[in-house]
Amino acid sequence: RVLTVERPPDVAEKRYDLPVCAMEYEIVDAVRNNDVTVICGETGSGKSTQVPQFLYESGITLGLADAEGKDDGLLIGVTQPRRVAAVSTANRVCHEMGHSDDGGLSIRGKGKGRGNLVSYQTRYETAGRGSDNRIKFMTDGILLQEIRSDLLLRKYGAIVLDEAHERNLNTDVLLGLLSRAVPLRRKASEEGSLPPLKVVIMSATLRVEDFTANRAMFPDERYKPGVVTVPGRTHPVTVHHSKVTELDDYETIAFNKVCKIHRKLPRGGILVFLTGKQEISRVVRRLRGALGPKKKKRGGRAGRREISGGESDVVGAPTQGDVGGAGGPRGMDDDEMDGDLFEGNGEEVDDYDDMEGSDSDEEVDEGAPSGEKGEGSGGGSGEDDDSPMHVEVLPLHSMLPVQEQSRVFAPVPENTRLIVVATNIAETSLTIPGISYVVDAGRHKVRNYHAGTGVASYDVMWTSRASADQRAGRAGRTGPGHCYRLYSGALYSRTFDKFDPPEVLTRPLEDVVLAMKAMDVRNVGGFPFPTPPDRGRVEAALGMLADLGCVDVGEEDSPSSGGGGTMDCDGRITELGSRVADLPVGVRYGKMLLVAARTGVLDYVLSCVAVLSEISPFFRPGEGLGEGGAKDTEDGDDGGGDLAGLDGVDRNAARERQRKIQKEKRSKWTHRGGDVLAGMVAAGAYAYAGRGAGGAAEAAACRKFCEENGLTVVGMQRLPQ
Repeated sequence: RVLTVERPPDVAEKRYDLPVCAMEYEIVDAVRNNDVTVICGETGSGKSTQVPQFLYESGITLGLADAEGKDDGLLIGVTQPRRVAAVSTANRVCHEMGHSDDGGLSIRGKGKGRGNLVSYQTRYETAGRGSDNRIKFMTDGILLQEIRSDLLLRKYGAIVLDEAHERNLNTDVLLGLLSRAVPLRRKASEEGSLPPLKVVIMSATLRVEDFTANRAMFPDERYKPGVVTVPGRTHPVTVHHSKVTELDDYETIAFNKVCKIHRKLPRGGILVFLTGKQEISRVVRRLRGALGPKKKKRGGRAGRREISGGESDVVGAPTQGDVGGAGGPRGMDDDEMDGDLFEGNGEEVDDYDDMEGSDSDEEVDEGAPSGEKGEGSGGGSGEDDDSPMHVEVLPLHSMLPVQEQSRVFAPVPENTRLIVVATNIAETSLTIPGISYVVDAGRHKVRNYHAGTGVASYDVMWTSRASADQRAGRAGRTGPGHCYRLYSGALYSRTFDKFDPPEVLTRPLEDVVLAMKAMDVRNVGGFPFPTPPDRGRVEAALGMLADLGCVDVGEEDSPSSGGGGTMDCDGRITELGSRVADLPVGVRYGKMLLVAARTGVLDYVLSCVAVLSEISPFFRPGEGLGEGGAKDTEDGDDGGGDLAGLDGVDRNAARERQRKIQKEKRSKWTHRGGDVLAGMVAAGAYAYAGRGAGGAAEAAACRKFCEENGLTVVGMQRLPQ
């Protein structure tokens, strides 16, 4: 049996333009004939939104029910590595399947306990769950928690692992567990108790050998994955490399490039890739100031633009020790002919400086009056009448509230160009409509674990060639596009790795090892990871867990000790370890909570663990209004005032006043015991800020409290959760 879906007319017409829709029969046929299927399709092919719909229409949720009108109510589970991707994709699918009341902005239940056909679940929020639910989007951590208690995943008819090429730690563990669950479900199916479990692995790159040729994961030929390759984008993308790679102040280079594109090139959205929230906040503010609406003269030269937000526009160069240095990549920036990224698309790659007819990037004067360089209110130069006159500049990163994140998907006003400044969250997980130009800084933040010190740090590093190609592909989603890379072709080909390394090779493993022990995985070293970690790192994790009392690694469990152990067991979980494994926090934090509960100080330690587990709740310089941070000072009483129309001296003085105000806000939370205790004090104050108001009034009071006291709204909202 198959199921029918009544889609909105505009959706039904447009969805068939997606490359993946031309492959619907092949995909459904492969899933029916294989318990494990790998779908390889480039970014923008539509696989994230369409494949779950294909599976639903094929009747996979019906289970073993054969009679007309009967339904076993099985779920199609779709995992995403990021919360924002899970929520936005669920909203879009809900709209496409005709079950959204607001055009895909949110998911609402259809009645008490019924939920919606499409739902999502993340660590912090859930929507649409109920008896009518059939497609469930979630972060991979949610499914990992479910599979711990039910290896057969009895509630599910199919599991779709999206963005598997990113190879994060949760996804790799899920792949290993699912490779064991699939044969068990097949056996249950042969006995007639459960339908077989269908696993679909979706990847945006051609790196599928880790799954298809992995004998440890799929030793039986019956479960060897089938492969379906979806054609790439329908529009060519021309890639332009810089002749010189700026190693330090790439923010300014990106800012100048966006301003040039807006002034010189036809309509189309611009997507800028940077590394983190602070960089994005600074560049967003600069772009709003340079390209925003012109203001009337007020004590200075006429025609200056409004500077959005009150914080300083001066760009600080971030630390780039991991990206290059003296005698490093700069020596490779030779003048060369760069090859085409997408072979056979017929587009010749040139150096992007030709766009301006010059040999170097010109600087954009953010304070220049109308008619000079850096022309405001859209910066139209008059050379291209098709250029939009207005801009809408939006940030996109994981620390934004969901409402702010969803703004990038909303239609922009007529004669307005959308400019989105994002982290790698927009690389593969999301498709922003209308993007024609991509500006790629070539960097991303990576969590590196230093085995010698046991400390993890976030470092800015070069991205991989595969990631760079994914970013470029964002420009060809709706028409021919251009990608401007702020690094040379020589750097791309000689320095960038082909793929990003899997997280299992770079992250500490103690949390994963404990979770496996809680699932009675006797030999973690023999677990079927797609890419096995070094045995020494597994032993280090076991040693740390033994020190914490969570795992008992006795002589009888050690094959190397001669104590009678066997190769199929490398430690047994203790009672303490079982209790720690049940808590949704790290191993160290879990033990802290259990010890605190015994000693009667649980309330204090709960706050401490919440602060340690989340991002810093304190506002930092450079973070602006609408970006999950404290509000920028905008009125004269706050010392900022409207910076547009002020001359250089007055503008600098206003900025200095704003810095002092922000410093005073941050100093409220200074604590001799350090940032953790300061965070605990802030969390307590936030809890009482809107107490008793209830509903929207309480939320407004809490937000106002954050704005007045230098705290990040999103950070403070997550602490109590």
